[in-house]
Amino acid sequence: MKRANIHIGPYYIYLSVIDVNNERQSLIVQKKKISKLIASDYENSPEYQENTEQIITNYLEEIKKHKIEKIDIIAASCLGNSQSFSNMRLFLKNQKIGTLRLLTPEDEVISITKHILDTKSPFLIIYVGEGNFQLISGEKKEPILFINFELGLFTITHRFIKNDPPESEEIINLRDFITKELDRFQLIKVPKKIIATSDSGRILCQLLEGKEIKNDNESTLLNFNYLNKSIPSITKKYLSKIKTYPGMDPDYLFIIIATAILFEHLLEHFQLKELEIHPVPFLFSNVK
Repeated sequence: MKRANIHIGPYYIYLSVIDVNNERQSLIVQKKKISKLIASDYENSPEYQENTEQIITNYLEEIKKHKIEKIDIIAASCLGNSQSFSNMRLFLKNQKIGTLRLLTPEDEVISITKHILDTKSPFLIIYVGEGNFQLISGEKKEPILFINFELGLFTITHRFIKNDPPESEEIINLRDFITKELDRFQLIKVPKKIIATSDSGRILCQLLEGKEIKNDNESTLLNFNYLNKSIPSITKKYLSKIKTYPGMDPDYLFIIIATAILFEHLLEHFQLKELEIHPVPFLFSNVK
């Protein structure tokens, strides 16, 4: 059986097509499109709504190429009270392709833990998303505690970085805010397993190394010293002058400064020399 999943977030839309055979799953198609869908401005910004609906329409055309028996369309929990969620629900209803289902934060945490964790020892997962940021701790592959922070990458970029390149005061204010947010979470005992899941973080690693990770499911390592030395060159350049790597989605450039500074603070906060970064799982909708 083949099933398709469309996952709508505050700043992104995922598509995955999965072949399920005897409880085994293989990923046939996976795509992610960054969309300048800002939940609070959605109703007053028709261009965002039109852009998002066009992305979904393109994904539906992609789905038609496969013999799909089930389409699951879900929205991130943070969109629950937004006008964008209501508009998307109406749009999909008019398309007669299914009902938009809202995930709970618990759904998202369980999915992240299930798909990237490979140990039964105590763990901490750092989820750095375009619109969301969570710290998830637990043991034996089960999340015990998760906390949301106001550190989504588009959120802090819109809030603090107004100029290109950013002014020194903007960087200082961003750093101060990140420090105060992270100080809300202090580990009594640091687990041996600390990993991150972040598509923006993986793109930052590829940008620093100047080459693309060929395997979409491959994790990468971010080195603190290398990142620390690279940040001045990133923050002092016009975004258009930052050298990208072949295949990089240019929409990520807008948040690359916030990504670099946030990860630098994360490595310092948890006293890490390097951090393993996994891609964000596409399979949120498989949580039951």
